[in-house]
Amino acid sequence: MIIGLFMKTKICFSFKNVFVLLGLSFVYLIPRIVRLGFDIINIDYPLWDNRATNFFIYLKTFNFIETYRASHPGVSLMWVGGGAIEIFSRLYEHFFQALPVINEYIIFPWRSLFIKLALVFSILFVYLLAAFLISRIFNKKSAVLFFIFLSLEPYVLAHDRIFHLEGLLTAFIFVSGLFSMYFWKKKELKYLVFAAIFASFSFLTKTTGIFAFLFFFLCAVVMFNHEKKILFRKTLAVFLGFVFLFCFFVFMFFPAMWVSPLDILSRMFLGNLSLLETGHSQYFLGNWSDNPGLLFYPLVFLFKSSPILTFWVFGFLAYVLWKLGVVKRTHKFSRKNLKEKVLIILFVLFYVVEISLSPKKVPRYILPIYPPLLLLMSISFVEIYEKCKNLKKYIVIFMFLAVLSLVLTVHKTFPDFLAYTNPVLGGMKKADYYIGNKHFGFGLREVADYMNKKPYANEIKLIFDGDGSIGPFFLGMSRNSTYIYRDHISTADYFLLPYYLLDTDAMYLEYKKDFVLEKVFNVNSYPYWYLFRNVRIE
Repeated sequence: MIIGLFMKTKICFSFKNVFVLLGLSFVYLIPRIVRLGFDIINIDYPLWDNRATNFFIYLKTFNFIETYRASHPGVSLMWVGGGAIEIFSRLYEHFFQALPVINEYIIFPWRSLFIKLALVFSILFVYLLAAFLISRIFNKKSAVLFFIFLSLEPYVLAHDRIFHLEGLLTAFIFVSGLFSMYFWKKKELKYLVFAAIFASFSFLTKTTGIFAFLFFFLCAVVMFNHEKKILFRKTLAVFLGFVFLFCFFVFMFFPAMWVSPLDILSRMFLGNLSLLETGHSQYFLGNWSDNPGLLFYPLVFLFKSSPILTFWVFGFLAYVLWKLGVVKRTHKFSRKNLKEKVLIILFVLFYVVEISLSPKKVPRYILPIYPPLLLLMSISFVEIYEKCKNLKKYIVIFMFLAVLSLVLTVHKTFPDFLAYTNPVLGGMKKADYYIGNKHFGFGLREVADYMNKKPYANEIKLIFDGDGSIGPFFLGMSRNSTYIYRDHISTADYFLLPYYLLDTDAMYLEYKKDFVLEKVFNVNSYPYWYLFRNVRIE
């Protein structure tokens, strides 16, 4: 049904369009697939790997109720990742007559590559759909420029490369919002169906994705045409149709719902409620806090955004304030795509409000506001280009330099994109005080490579809080310091700590006298990982 609707959508597949499509895909893929699977294991990777694997096991054994693995619920990620795992396992079994050992040193990176490639191409497909919609709602120039900026924005790039929820969630929410806008503009059924499909995918990825469902109704309010009579019954039918389609697709793609939908919804609600009540430990303004407050996400945005996006946001805010003053005096303003622009702004504002209501605040939760902001930035650049005819050459040079700066940033930050912080604001050194530099697995491949070069590397015992992020790359044995028995510490060969735990890690402080600093590993030119050697090792 989905493919049928897509094929009925009028898209001109000219050679020029295909060339542009391939070019944009190339720009998007290159920074995402280079060393993919071989460079980083995000902290939650082992968790979602296990969930995705079990998801398909329960699916194949018809134990559908067990496909509920978490309150997130992460179903979309498990479909993509679990499907890739299943295909990889079958291919490996076919060629080697055995099932792959998941954490085996040689096999793991290739298996990880296979999983992440499936995720990257899934997200690419969604963003290509978004670019098509942008070209229809606004113009082709804005669509192309948006796609280039999105492909090179460091924080977006970082999350598209890891096996986690936010990259997929961001793409689904954004394209659902665009389909909602386009439906209320064109009033065609196929766009209503696509809006519902991607809204359901958003919710199935993460419960905060319910925002995509609510945004559909916000679009109805903003896009309402006061000059035309709209029958109440017809509008109500559209609302009910969207709600039905949303519920249908949630039910259709979540096997646990086939067995006990009310029980699953109840478990999701209670699970998320407990997370809301407990908060999440986060470093903010020099202290650890379970609820950093309303300033947290604005600061995260400033420190995690590229300089060009940061400067544009301040410029855009100044322009809006100036424009409001002009409109108040003259009562004149441009109506070109005004409602669509207002909706994009409301998308950003309301999403920030949604994630700010919870005491649990994590930097990556802000990711879904990046595509709409990058879209607004692209639209504004194109409009300036078209209005300032005498300055076109300089505007082109400026945009070229903006893209070049992003390319250089990507090159400099590679492969530790998750550790990226805005250089204009002082980089990781300044970010350490304001939002912290809590590790998410970055920089550990370099540590593992260093350890693997040591004699008898396979016999080395390493203590590290978060061993799942280094274990598959490390030839020796790694243990999590959080769960290890105390009498094992003194027999460990090495102890690895991020800089921010040097003065607070109780286990390290207790056994500090038994270890001596051997090496410091930098992440983006910032001293991050501290490797301590047991004094008994010569």
